[in-house]
Amino acid sequence: MNSQIRIAVMREEFSKLGYTNEALVYGGMEYTKFTAPSGVSWLYKDKNGRMPFPYVGASAILNDKHLAAAFAREKNIRVPRTVKASDMIRTVEDYRRVLGVSEFGSVVVKPTDATLSRGVSANVRTNEQLEIAMKKAREHSRNIIVQERIEGDEFRFLYVGARLSAVIHKAKLRIVGNGHDSVRTLMLDENRQRLELTGLRVRYPQLSLETYQKNGVDLERVPHEGEIVQLDDTTLIERGASFYEVSDGVHESYKKIANTLANDFGGGYLAVDIIISDHTQPATENNYAFLEFNDIPAPMYFYACRNRPNVPVMKELVAYIDKVLHLSAKNT
Repeated sequence: MNSQIRIAVMREEFSKLGYTNEALVYGGMEYTKFTAPSGVSWLYKDKNGRMPFPYVGASAILNDKHLAAAFAREKNIRVPRTVKASDMIRTVEDYRRVLGVSEFGSVVVKPTDATLSRGVSANVRTNEQLEIAMKKAREHSRNIIVQERIEGDEFRFLYVGARLSAVIHKAKLRIVGNGHDSVRTLMLDENRQRLELTGLRVRYPQLSLETYQKNGVDLERVPHEGEIVQLDDTTLIERGASFYEVSDGVHESYKKIANTLANDFGGGYLAVDIIISDHTQPATENNYAFLEFNDIPAPMYFYACRNRPNVPVMKELVAYIDKVLHLSAKNT
């Protein structure tokens, strides 16, 4: 998400608490210095800045997908079957065999310590795709994992100060047939709905019908009523995904799973990402899997929900930062 928007929202919320802010540049990097009425100050790096929270001792688990998976397994929480990438395993067929994936199944290739889906290839089926995916992942990390692909959408459970503050459904780009409209018409209707979205800090881009047609989508086909047409596998808004706040609709069993994963890390700002087949149904052995932690989740995700504009996560986060800063100052 645009760091300028994030900083603007942070400045707005801090100013409501009486803070002043100052834009600074050190070593070519942009920072914002927030200063409270009490004189307590905090220097924040505008791009990918860290929050002043107590995760240092657990950073290895939070930032390494392989360790995070082991942590979840110890708590009897399902994770995708995973193997470290190796020069000894050269083909998709070999990875399928090692992971126990069917001969027609796909695998996911990820760098172990990247965020924001950087370097991730989510639907690798051929050896050519595997070679491309490995090269893409190595741009972000020397360590790569390969996982079985779990069908479903990604859900982000966000914690501020150890409290579950929001649950975001990252819905992949898909349209639902009605039995009489073509894929083209349904996509144009989706574009119209995107233009009519108001009150969001984040802009939803228009879908390029020509691009999807080049990628093999039959725009003239008429899907039958209720048929789901998957257009993209990404969870990125700029690639067509949509975000929805579903705290009230997600089944309590998934909140329990997320709480179990987050509880050991104490207060702070933390996201637990889980893939779920149907978030309205209870968790079973086969319909969900823990994906990863994120200890610097992008706050702007919560200002992009199509069903609930501007979920006030930044307001909660800024209030918690204020509390932590003054508590730290008091104890020094």
